[in-house]
Amino acid sequence: MKSEIRFREDTGRGTLCAIPDLVPKNMVSEYHIVSPLHGKSLLLEEEQFKDLKRARKRLSAVHAIHHKFYLVEANLRLITEALLALMDKYISGANKEELLQASHRVNACVNNYVLSARTYTAQLKRHIQSCLPHDRLKVHEVTAQMETEYKRSFSYRFMECLYDYVSYNGLSVHAVHIVSEITDETEISRTFCLSAFIDRDYLGGPGDFRASVLKETPARIDLIVLLEKYMESLNTIHNLALGIVKPVAQSSESIVQDYIYVFTAKHGIQQNLFVVHTTGQGEEDIYDQFPITMYVDKVPRFQSVFKGMDTLKTTISAPDVARYMPGYCSSEHLSFNYYSMSQWLSVEQLRDCALPVTVVRFPWRVYVANFDNIAEFVDACYKGISLVTTITKYSGLPHNSPVYLEVDHKACTFAITSSDTQALHKFLESMTCPEAFSVPDIALIDESAHSYVTSRIAT
Repeated sequence: MKSEIRFREDTGRGTLCAIPDLVPKNMVSEYHIVSPLHGKSLLLEEEQFKDLKRARKRLSAVHAIHHKFYLVEANLRLITEALLALMDKYISGANKEELLQASHRVNACVNNYVLSARTYTAQLKRHIQSCLPHDRLKVHEVTAQMETEYKRSFSYRFMECLYDYVSYNGLSVHAVHIVSEITDETEISRTFCLSAFIDRDYLGGPGDFRASVLKETPARIDLIVLLEKYMESLNTIHNLALGIVKPVAQSSESIVQDYIYVFTAKHGIQQNLFVVHTTGQGEEDIYDQFPITMYVDKVPRFQSVFKGMDTLKTTISAPDVARYMPGYCSSEHLSFNYYSMSQWLSVEQLRDCALPVTVVRFPWRVYVANFDNIAEFVDACYKGISLVTTITKYSGLPHNSPVYLEVDHKACTFAITSSDTQALHKFLESMTCPEAFSVPDIALIDESAHSYVTSRIAT
């Protein structure tokens, strides 16, 4: 029976503990490096076996730190890919089921990222302690850095709380915003840019989310900005941990490599090698076994640099997108209980426009608090564009041009300029109201087209 001093995580105090012998004294132990594929082995002394086991344990901890951080980085890239795929599905007119699948994928990727990040931070100190079991000051350094990041960064605090929210609710992305602009004056292509958001209203109250963090949370959080700032904090913690374990990793790899060199010199084999502790001749008599070659020449990089997330942009041919009026920029908000779309002439095109603005609001014939699904919203956008196009085409008025269009669950609203506002009003009042809409409200705005559009897109 052996004894050792073990430290408690909460108090840091040591306690003398009795450690039972792992191998009963009546067993005859042998230690080998083996190549199972080739049936070759190399006999080891007990102390050599212990050296290899200790080195392997430390290398395993170092690799765990790296691989868990790689998992966080991989999940971050998957979020970008999923958001781009969602935007592609939406602007290409995918059906309802395809859009739902794309949105579910975004949510799953964000949830996986949150869970993997918590796994990394929760287990990091344990891995460092496995590398340096007798140097608790190094563990305290990492703890202190985590506390510093928590105090310094709202993103770090919020992500720590989001883990609990996601674990219970399973939903992390509440809305997306897609904006498009004409890429060049020839209108050959259109560039789309997507943003995703977490809305504070969906987080619940202090009983659902940590009260101190909820109090400082803005009404809407840009997901990409949040993740980039959080990754900067994680990267700082990760680099500190790498600097701590680097000397141990290098010395442990050297120990393992030396034994592999000896085995290779004898048998000419240097891949898929294992260390085995046996107490007999049969397979059932294997008391312990672990790989060693998987850790050699594969010690990962000891400096991590976060370069930011990829830009969520895509450029496509403008004629391929039927529901966007040629030459108009666009903005679309998509969330659980609210959809809206707006399109407008660019501010540069309106800068010299001095014609008065008439705002026309066509309420939907049947008021709805929400479109049942995104497909119905897209259909409403088509109806709004068709309405504006029809009025512009058949009014027969000179210098008649729509400068702004907005579609939401209440109405289709558009702003139009005309050199003859009285004739425009008469035409609108006399026209047959389309089946989907109620009688319009018409108002002349004492504001330039440039000023009106600028104020609308600012909100």
